[in-house]
Amino acid sequence: TKLLTTAAALDRLGPGFKFRTSVGLLGGDLHVFGGGDPNLSGRFQDDDPTAIFRQWGAKLKEAGVTKVGALVLHTGIFDEVRLQPGWKEYDPWVWWNAPFGPLSLNDNCVDLKVEPGQEGQPVRARFVPDTAHLTLVNQARSSGKPQKAFGFTRQAGSSTVTLRGETGARATYWVAVENPTLYFGSVLKETLQRQGIEIAGAIEESAQLLEEARGYREITAWESELPQTLAVCNQVSQNFYAEMLLRTLGWKRKGRGTTENGVAAVEEFLKEAGIEG
Repeated sequence: TKLLTTAAALDRLGPGFKFRTSVGLLGGDLHVFGGGDPNLSGRFQDDDPTAIFRQWGAKLKEAGVTKVGALVLHTGIFDEVRLQPGWKEYDPWVWWNAPFGPLSLNDNCVDLKVEPGQEGQPVRARFVPDTAHLTLVNQARSSGKPQKAFGFTRQAGSSTVTLRGETGARATYWVAVENPTLYFGSVLKETLQRQGIEIAGAIEESAQLLEEARGYREITAWESELPQTLAVCNQVSQNFYAEMLLRTLGWKRKGRGTTENGVAAVEEFLKEAGIEG
């Protein structure tokens, strides 16, 4: 099904299509308008998931922005669904079960870096990006063996990641987050504040579209190309990318990024291509 989705995206969106995320000011608040981009991550940034956010921070400072009110995240191009219904029976922390959203960061996963210390002592563990959005409960111990019943969990509805078991191996794991919009906003706020840009207000979510935002002043924007997106989707077989593409198709072809609109766009493409059944 990924091949059908990516073929439809290439045909309906065109090879020159670019995902675009706009960042700017309105009424003293910082606004980010989601464009359904699955590439806001460290995948093309030397494995640094905050690299793009730091570039935004530099542009804001160049524009003289050092303090804003609220951080408003615009997600109206998609509907409110954030998890593919077929994945609800699976563990919510596994990377291939990650949620999706118009504003998504690092495939909506946090990188969990684990390395052993002295045998019997707690393992050393940290999140990348370094964020207070998630809580780490480390019950895992260091072992002389590469891996001994080591694992982690994050319960549905929770942002607490719990490590258990023993391990003697250094490794990176990917933990899917619960709320992609809040995760995006939390890491963006933390990154900008480290760059000296104060966000005095709360993180807010809005369904307002870019074309509806009168008085909005764009400071910077991020664009990524469709071909590299299709390559990741198919070569890595990345579910998150496929879901983002499907909803982008629904948004661009049918007015809003829903499962139904995305499927309808793919079906229309297949029908016109003479592929039915």
